[in-house]
Amino acid sequence: MKELQESIRGRFEKSRMMNEKDRSNICKFFGPEKIASVELLYRATDDGFEASQFHSKCDDKGATLSLIWNSKNKKFGGFTT
Repeated sequence: MKELQESIRGRFEKSRMMNEKDRSNICKFFGPEKIASVELLYRATDDGFEASQFHSKCDDKGATLSLIWNSKNKKFGGFTT
């Protein structure tokens, strides 16, 4: 289990919004096999806040998990296939 936790931590190392509990919950939901292919595609603070910027980075990438952290410090997200 510790090896799996290290692997998950490495997959989300670029995340500025996920803590250990978030990482663990995502792994439990998707399973370790899916976590192996995680890649950061878009970050609004780096890539821009326009919908067109999001779509230029994320369209046609297959299954996509979107995590959002709003100005009221609330986290939410969505998953598409």
